[in-house]
Amino acid sequence: MVRAPQPNGDMPQISTDGWPSYREAIARSFGDSVGHGVIVKGYVDPNVGRYAPPTLTGSERTNVYGIRNLWTICTSHVERLNLSIRTFMRRFTRLAIGFSKKLDNLVAATALHVGVYNFVRKHRSLDGCTPAMAAGVVPSLWSWDDFYDAVMETERQRKQRERNQRLLERMRNA
Repeated sequence: MVRAPQPNGDMPQISTDGWPSYREAIARSFGDSVGHGVIVKGYVDPNVGRYAPPTLTGSERTNVYGIRNLWTICTSHVERLNLSIRTFMRRFTRLAIGFSKKLDNLVAATALHVGVYNFVRKHRSLDGCTPAMAAGVVPSLWSWDDFYDAVMETERQRKQRERNQRLLERMRNA
Protein backbone atom coordinates (compact mmCIF):
# COMPACT_ATOMS: atom_id res chain seq x y z
CA MET A 1 0.00 0.00 0.00
CA VAL A 2 1.32 3.48 -0.85
CA ARG A 3 0.53 6.41 1.42
CA ALA A 4 0.42 9.94 0.02
CA PRO A 5 3.10 12.43 1.12
CA GLN A 6 2.33 14.01 4.47
CA PRO A 7 2.14 17.78 5.04
CA ASN A 8 5.07 17.57 7.47
CA GLY A 9 7.38 16.45 4.65
CA ASP A 10 7.37 12.71 5.31
CA MET A 11 7.96 10.60 2.22
CA PRO A 12 5.29 8.23 0.89
CA GLN A 13 5.35 4.80 2.48
CA ILE A 14 4.87 1.33 1.01
CA SER A 15 3.91 -1.48 3.36
CA THR A 16 4.14 -5.06 2.10
CA ASP A 17 3.89 -8.58 3.40
CA GLY A 18 6.97 -10.77 3.57
CA TRP A 19 7.08 -11.92 -0.05
CA PRO A 20 10.81 -11.58 -0.90
CA SER A 21 10.36 -10.20 -4.42
CA TYR A 22 8.76 -7.00 -3.10
CA ARG A 23 12.06 -5.69 -1.68
CA GLU A 24 13.89 -5.80 -5.00
CA ALA A 25 10.92 -4.51 -7.00
CA ILE A 26 10.35 -1.53 -4.70
CA ALA A 27 14.07 -0.69 -4.54
CA ARG A 28 14.35 -0.88 -8.33
CA SER A 29 11.15 1.07 -9.01
CA PHE A 30 11.28 3.75 -6.31
CA GLY A 31 14.86 3.81 -4.98
CA ASP A 32 15.03 5.88 -1.83
CA SER A 33 12.06 8.10 -2.75
CA VAL A 34 9.64 6.03 -0.59
CA GLY A 35 9.77 4.41 2.80
CA HIS A 36 9.32 0.66 2.79
CA GLY A 37 8.25 -1.55 5.66
CA VAL A 38 7.38 -5.23 5.87
CA ILE A 39 4.82 -6.87 8.12
CA VAL A 40 4.88 -10.65 8.48
CA LYS A 41 1.92 -12.23 10.23
CA GLY A 42 2.12 -15.54 12.07
CA TYR A 43 -0.76 -18.00 12.23
CA VAL A 44 -1.57 -21.05 14.36
CA ASP A 45 -1.98 -23.27 11.29
CA PRO A 46 -2.08 -21.37 8.00
CA ASN A 47 -3.36 -24.42 6.11
CA VAL A 48 -6.53 -24.87 8.17
CA GLY A 49 -9.80 -24.21 6.32
CA ARG A 50 -10.14 -23.29 2.72
CA TYR A 51 -12.37 -20.25 3.18
CA ALA A 52 -12.07 -19.29 6.84
CA PRO A 53 -9.01 -17.29 7.89
CA PRO A 54 -6.59 -19.01 10.29
CA THR A 55 -6.06 -17.69 13.82
CA LEU A 56 -3.45 -14.90 14.01
CA THR A 57 -0.74 -15.46 16.64
CA GLY A 58 1.25 -12.27 16.10
CA SER A 59 3.02 -10.04 13.63
CA GLU A 60 6.54 -8.73 13.12
CA ARG A 61 7.18 -5.34 11.52
CA THR A 62 10.53 -4.58 9.88
CA ASN A 63 11.89 -1.32 8.49
CA VAL A 64 13.44 -1.87 5.06
CA TYR A 65 14.04 1.81 4.34
CA GLY A 66 12.95 5.13 5.82
CA ILE A 67 10.29 4.06 8.35
CA ARG A 68 10.68 5.78 11.72
CA ASN A 69 7.55 4.43 13.39
CA LEU A 70 7.13 0.68 12.88
CA TRP A 71 3.44 0.89 13.86
CA THR A 72 2.73 2.72 10.58
CA ILE A 73 3.60 -0.48 8.68
CA CYS A 74 0.17 -1.87 7.88
CA THR A 75 -1.38 -3.79 4.99
CA SER A 76 -4.97 -3.44 6.24
CA HIS A 77 -5.82 -0.69 3.76
CA VAL A 78 -4.80 -2.68 0.70
CA GLU A 79 -6.45 -5.80 2.12
CA ARG A 80 -9.67 -3.78 2.46
CA LEU A 81 -9.28 -2.53 -1.13
CA ASN A 82 -8.83 -6.13 -2.30
CA LEU A 83 -12.07 -7.05 -0.50
CA SER A 84 -13.87 -4.15 -2.20
CA ILE A 85 -12.56 -5.26 -5.57
CA ARG A 86 -13.69 -8.85 -5.01
CA THR A 87 -17.07 -7.66 -3.72
CA PHE A 88 -17.85 -5.19 -6.50
CA MET A 89 -16.10 -7.05 -9.31
CA ARG A 90 -17.16 -10.66 -9.33
CA ARG A 91 -14.50 -11.29 -12.00
CA PHE A 92 -11.94 -11.53 -9.18
CA THR A 93 -13.93 -13.94 -7.02
CA ARG A 94 -13.06 -17.61 -7.20
CA LEU A 95 -15.85 -19.90 -8.30
CA ALA A 96 -17.96 -16.96 -9.56
CA ILE A 97 -19.90 -16.94 -12.81
CA GLY A 98 -18.45 -13.54 -13.80
CA PHE A 99 -14.84 -14.74 -13.75
CA SER A 100 -13.00 -13.27 -16.77
CA LYS A 101 -11.72 -15.67 -19.39
CA LYS A 102 -10.36 -13.00 -21.74
CA LEU A 103 -7.62 -10.66 -20.56
CA ASP A 104 -8.98 -7.74 -22.59
CA ASN A 105 -12.37 -8.01 -20.85
CA LEU A 106 -10.70 -8.19 -17.43
CA VAL A 107 -8.56 -5.12 -18.18
CA ALA A 108 -11.57 -3.12 -19.37
CA ALA A 109 -13.75 -4.11 -16.41
CA THR A 110 -10.95 -3.34 -13.96
CA ALA A 111 -10.30 0.09 -15.49
CA LEU A 112 -14.02 0.89 -15.31
CA HIS A 113 -14.22 -0.20 -11.67
CA VAL A 114 -11.11 1.74 -10.61
CA GLY A 115 -12.32 4.88 -12.37
CA VAL A 116 -15.79 4.77 -10.86
CA TYR A 117 -14.42 3.85 -7.41
CA ASN A 118 -12.04 6.83 -7.42
CA PHE A 119 -13.99 9.53 -9.28
CA VAL A 120 -17.74 8.79 -9.19
CA ARG A 121 -18.54 6.78 -6.04
CA LYS A 122 -18.89 8.69 -2.77
CA HIS A 123 -17.20 7.06 0.24
CA ARG A 124 -18.64 7.37 3.74
CA SER A 125 -15.17 7.04 5.25
CA LEU A 126 -14.19 10.20 3.31
CA ASP A 127 -17.27 12.18 4.44
CA GLY A 128 -19.05 11.75 1.11
CA CYS A 129 -16.03 12.59 -1.05
CA THR A 130 -14.42 10.42 -3.67
CA PRO A 131 -10.78 9.33 -3.21
CA ALA A 132 -9.83 11.62 -6.13
CA MET A 133 -11.45 14.59 -4.37
CA ALA A 134 -9.80 13.73 -1.05
CA ALA A 135 -6.39 13.56 -2.77
CA GLY A 136 -6.95 16.89 -4.52
CA VAL A 137 -6.91 15.35 -8.01
CA VAL A 138 -10.33 16.76 -8.91
CA PRO A 139 -12.25 19.59 -7.20
CA SER A 140 -15.73 18.03 -7.27
CA LEU A 141 -17.72 14.85 -7.57
CA TRP A 142 -17.90 13.46 -11.12
CA SER A 143 -21.13 12.32 -12.69
CA TRP A 144 -21.23 9.32 -15.00
CA ASP A 145 -21.24 11.80 -17.89
CA ASP A 146 -18.09 13.51 -16.55
CA PHE A 147 -16.41 10.12 -16.23
CA TYR A 148 -17.41 9.09 -19.75
CA ASP A 149 -16.21 12.40 -21.20
CA ALA A 150 -12.82 12.06 -19.44
CA VAL A 151 -12.37 8.51 -20.72
CA MET A 152 -13.27 9.50 -24.27
CA GLU A 153 -10.95 12.53 -24.19
CA THR A 154 -8.07 10.39 -22.89
CA GLU A 155 -8.68 7.88 -25.66
CA ARG A 156 -8.82 10.65 -28.27
CA GLN A 157 -5.48 12.01 -27.02
CA ARG A 158 -3.93 8.53 -27.07
CA LYS A 159 -5.00 7.98 -30.67
CA GLN A 160 -3.66 11.41 -31.65
CA ARG A 161 -0.28 10.60 -30.06
CA GLU A 162 -0.16 7.31 -31.98
CA ARG A 163 -0.98 9.11 -35.25
CA ASN A 164 1.73 11.69 -34.56
CA GLN A 165 4.27 8.95 -33.81
CA ARG A 166 3.45 7.13 -37.07
CA LEU A 167 3.73 10.41 -39.00
CA LEU A 168 7.11 11.19 -37.42
CA GLU A 169 8.33 7.69 -38.22
CA ARG A 170 7.26 8.03 -41.87
CA MET A 171 8.99 11.41 -42.09
CA ARG A 172 12.22 9.97 -40.67
CA ASN A 173 12.14 7.06 -43.11
CA ALA A 174 11.35 9.23 -46.16
